[in-house]
Amino acid sequence: MRSSGNVISKNAADIGISATAFLAFGWMLSTAPGGPVTAVIGFDVNSLFAASLEGNEYPLWVFGFAFAATSTTIISGSVAERLVFKAYLWVAFVSTGLAYPLVARWVWYEDGFLAQLGMHDLAGCSAVHMVGGIQGLVGTIMLGPRIGVFTGSGADRRYWPTRSSATNVLFGTVRAGRGVEIATQINSSFSDTGDCQYCAQSCNTSFDRQFQFNLAVSAASRMACL
Repeated sequence: MRSSGNVISKNAADIGISATAFLAFGWMLSTAPGGPVTAVIGFDVNSLFAASLEGNEYPLWVFGFAFAATSTTIISGSVAERLVFKAYLWVAFVSTGLAYPLVARWVWYEDGFLAQLGMHDLAGCSAVHMVGGIQGLVGTIMLGPRIGVFTGSGADRRYWPTRSSATNVLFGTVRAGRGVEIATQINSSFSDTGDCQYCAQSCNTSFDRQFQFNLAVSAASRMACL
């Protein structure tokens, strides 16, 4: 219960930390003109704390903030039970205020250098999920495995998921795979192409990926308990 409470607290704190960091300078780094380095980073003191936002641009800010927070939650899950709460707040602040805005500018800003090279990001697969995943992977490598979850060593090493909730895992998988992700894929596919055929292909790919993921997790869990 203590670990579950810690994870829930981190996810709740993500909203406040992400909003603060993205409002303070994340929006500026991802959207403001940058002069000679505009393809890499944006800088305009008038855009600090989103002061230059026009009324019709607030939905864009909310869009960026939501993706910044989403990227950070990936880190939260990666370092669960191994990173103290205060340290995580700093990680979240840097991620949403610096790491995500820079990559978002490269990929989504019309003058970003990756966008100029012809890169297209589908539903945040690189600017959001890859950024959060890489940060989570680095954190996991630095912190090591959770104490008490793995027993033995070498060929005798076993994973005992005693602190996992099968109900919560199933609910999260169904919610992400069948609801939020499908809606995001459809919106991104249609906005990029305007063709419903690509929306159908995107949905099919998402369902196929979820099915393969579920098979892999089931097989790994079975092997771990042998």
